[in-house]
Formats: sequence, structure tokens, C-alpha cells
Amino acid sequence: MSFRSTSISQNSDDAVIIYNIKYWSGDQVFNTFVYDAVTRQQAVIPNYNSANGLPANTANITFSSFDSKVRSTGTENFYVQFALYQLDPNDSNKQILFGYYYWDPTITVK
Repeated sequence: MSFRSTSISQNSDDAVIIYNIKYWSGDQVFNTFVYDAVTRQQAVIPNYNSANGLPANTANITFSSFDSKVRSTGTENFYVQFALYQLDPNDSNKQILFGYYYWDPTITVK
């Protein structure tokens, strides 16, 4: 199981970064979630010099996730902790920390 994060603006205005996932209650269905970063050499990105973004250009991009393996059946409640960033009202080229938050999903594995 993996968790990845992005905002509705794909992190271009507001940005979301997951920094921890931890067990809260219920059965411990998952092993410990571990941060994983993968750099894709020559990942495709839109061509910013064309009207529709094509033909695509490439760039080296790092993607991150929090990953775990299922260890048993049951129902687990856990916290997905994340930082939320917003555009700096004084500098629209910079994002600043807005706050730390969590989401508390429940997942059942049968």
C-alpha cells in the first residue's frame, strides 16, 4: 500500500507533503510505513513553449511516497500526517508553511 500527496493545483499553488503515517487504533493490519523517494530520469513534462504542451519535454523528477506491506487481516485506523504550504502573499514565486494537519482513514483488509 502506498500513499502519495498532491493538492488540487498539483502543488503549483498550495502544496501538500506527507511526512508521517502512524498506527492509531484497531488491528495492526500494516507494517510500518516507510518514506520512499524515486527519481525518474527523463520524466515527461509539458512543453511550455507550445500551445498544448506537446511534444513533451523531459526532466529529472523525484517522486515520493509512504509505503507499507499488509501484514494481516483486520481493520486499522491510522493517521496520515501532512504539511500544507501556500503561496507567500508577499512573493508569488515562493510557498510558505500554512500548517500541519492529519487525516484519519480506516482501512479494512479481508
